[in-house]
Amino acid sequence: MDTTTSLVTESDSSSLLYEATQATWRLMFQKQFRLTESKNSKSANLVQINLRHAQAASVELTKRLAKTMEIALITEPWIRKGDVKGLENLKVFSKGSKPRAIIAAHRNTKVMLLDDISEDDIVCCTLCTSEGLVYLASAYWDILSNESFLSKLGKVAQLANEKKAPLIIGMDSNAHSILWGCKDSDRRGKDLEDFILNQGLYVENVGNEPTFETCRAKSIIDVTLTNARGNNIVFDWKVDKESVSMSDHKYILYGIRVRNHVSIVQKRRFHKMDWRAYKEDLKSQQTPEVGYGIDGIEESTQWLHDRIWSNLKSQCPKVLVKDRRNNWWNHECDIWRHKVRILLRRRNKDKYNEELRLELKSANKEYKKALFKAKESGWARFVEQLENTKDVGRVAKALRNPNRREIGALCQGGPRETLTKLMDTHFPDCRSTRLPPGGLGFQRNKLVCQDSMAFTLEEVKASLKSFGDSKAAGADGIPPKALKELPDEYFN
Repeated sequence: MDTTTSLVTESDSSSLLYEATQATWRLMFQKQFRLTESKNSKSANLVQINLRHAQAASVELTKRLAKTMEIALITEPWIRKGDVKGLENLKVFSKGSKPRAIIAAHRNTKVMLLDDISEDDIVCCTLCTSEGLVYLASAYWDILSNESFLSKLGKVAQLANEKKAPLIIGMDSNAHSILWGCKDSDRRGKDLEDFILNQGLYVENVGNEPTFETCRAKSIIDVTLTNARGNNIVFDWKVDKESVSMSDHKYILYGIRVRNHVSIVQKRRFHKMDWRAYKEDLKSQQTPEVGYGIDGIEESTQWLHDRIWSNLKSQCPKVLVKDRRNNWWNHECDIWRHKVRILLRRRNKDKYNEELRLELKSANKEYKKALFKAKESGWARFVEQLENTKDVGRVAKALRNPNRREIGALCQGGPRETLTKLMDTHFPDCRSTRLPPGGLGFQRNKLVCQDSMAFTLEEVKASLKSFGDSKAAGADGIPPKALKELPDEYFN
């Protein structure tokens, strides 16, 4: 054998070895064999999309979520004056003034924001199911970001592993790797491969269908990552080739096997409750004496909790709640959306047809005009239905506070973190914001924490008055209004 032949043979063997190694990697981190969905199990649907800051794409996604009740992991949402727009009638979870990653869900879905580990490019939420929490994260890895982004994303993975909970990450990586179907791997892709290996994550992408496509280029840059527990509940991952997203990214659809991920049916309407009767009923009950030490306080707290709840159940029974939705969408919007979808399909088949490109551009412009007119007329109809100053005041208050955010969830949970948050918020001057090992006690109408004064009775009343009547209840389910309406005997 001559030298030339030996060189060619060594080159071919090294190339085959490289391809075999990469194929092994892909088998390790990508699920090739998937379990079929059980007939007895229910599922929650997730959609992953990059909206490219487009108004039309945001409206299209809102229409989709209203019908399918999916949970959306969104990157690059439509931002206007620092607020996320185009996702009306949905719960939107974000962090920062200009977020590039958000999570949107139906308002009856049990989703809560993890505020401590969320930021502009990474937002993390918990989905509450009957089988426990599922951690959801939406992430945008900017092309100019450094490796610190991966270290921040690693904290999310570590938190889910510490909680022994499933984790699902919908990510616009702006990176190429054969792990998720690209023909080759670039530098960012290799960095992400190392991150996946170190964190023990799985790649859910299946096949090589492009997730990003324009008339000039197409690639696979949208990735779905899970941990070991999330890998067991995700099924039927696919790129939606039929639906039109009005963005240069395509919808990515998959399901997770959970139960009761939506809380519908009945609620208590505390705003229609007779609080005078509630207060009189509490006055008729004799209050017990408060004991000393932790045991005495626990017994008194439990009695107060049971007494309040018994009155709430009798005075405010559960009733069915109707699902009210915006009715601004009209027939003209349907017509223009249908035209845009047809032109977009024709454009994808004949990408070099200049007439089709101009026609699609014109149709998109008319579609946006139709959406604006429909929303304008819908808002006018809504304003005309306001009958009294109370309704007008509510609308004015909502318009004056555009930066309201959803209530976040505690990162670690437990009574210590809850007590610390409450004490730091309502009693910032308190010198002791932790549970004392020696216990608690009362001294001259002041709750004493070891040798330092914690808070006074007047401070407790002032803290209760600081809560809004319509604020959500805590873990015990008691609304703030029920605590504010307590008789004076219960405080003394």
